Amino acid sequence: MFYSFFPSLLSFIFILSLAGVFVMTKVAVMDVPSHRSSHQAPTPKGGGVGVLVAYLFGVGVITLFPFFPTLANTPIMALCIAMAILGGFSWLDDLYQWPAIAKLAIQVGVSLYLVVKGYHFPFWGESNSFLNSLTLVFSLLWLVFIINAVNFMDGLNGLVSGCMAITCFLAGIGLFNAIPPQPLALLYWAALMGFIPLNYPRAQIFLGDVGSQTGGMLMGVFTFTTAQYPYAPYWSILSIPLMLSPLLYDTFFTLIRRKLAGEKLLLAHRGHLYQLAQRSGINASLVTLIEWGFCLYGFLIAWMGFYTTLYKAILLSGSVLLIQIVWSVYIIKRAKKADFGPW
Repeated sequence: MFYSFFPSLLSFIFILSLAGVFVMTKVAVMDVPSHRSSHQAPTPKGGGVGVLVAYLFGVGVITLFPFFPTLANTPIMALCIAMAILGGFSWLDDLYQWPAIAKLAIQVGVSLYLVVKGYHFPFWGESNSFLNSLTLVFSLLWLVFIINAVNFMDGLNGLVSGCMAITCFLAGIGLFNAIPPQPLALLYWAALMGFIPLNYPRAQIFLGDVGSQTGGMLMGVFTFTTAQYPYAPYWSILSIPLMLSPLLYDTFFTLIRRKLAGEKLLLAHRGHLYQLAQRSGINASLVTLIEWGFCLYGFLIAWMGFYTTLYKAILLSGSVLLIQIVWSVYIIKRAKKADFGPW
């Protein structure tokens, strides 16, 4: 019964999200362009509200089915609570522009809550308390990092939402060996598909922090759930990061570059690789398509990695990094040639 009903639910979540995002185009606060913006005209932000509401509704519906954990199940309830808290705070931040340290504090808080409630990387050794503690700490850091990575990269139409949609769809339909379909990922894919038509290629609304931060948190959670199936190879932990490699690499590369340059890491800027690509003259829609292509290549490598040894999986993963390095060199050369001033 569930599998015959689920496609209809996905369609409803798409429509619900689309309707919610459309309503937000009429009532959301406007994002007025500044010196670091990629858009030229004031555009409403907060489309992530429609995505979030539709997604949480979908989670509530599927928990009504007998074989799926009920909403009262601790991890599922914890996920919904964490998304609601982070989403609510982020929506208020879109309105009032609170300090960056406040954003970081709430990110750490909800991430710690999720880790305590069972969302973390698999333990390497059940009897080794030190390794277990290290795993929990790394899980916390991963959640905080990926929340910010997705948030930082949300600056071009369709870039972040498209990358997350690709990741959720491919992971959600169970294309990884030994990992079954993940309904929670497919629900988020459907919710994102309700947003993308109003954002790409021409934006009528932006995700806003409420969409990018809750989406980043979900990507972190899906990293854990993908790696926790008992029959999956332990290097399956790389599946979600490989698909999100353009977001993660760009964020890490930019943070390191700005740190070495002595810049303040919490200060807003236009120095991400995707921003340099657009500022150097590459069409913004094309930049987004290229980033989507990187996601698809990351999936191909992740999929191939399931059918090989750890050594070969590492080599395959290295090709994803190599492509990002080549992209970095190309964009930096374009930026220097364009000579548009400080990055």
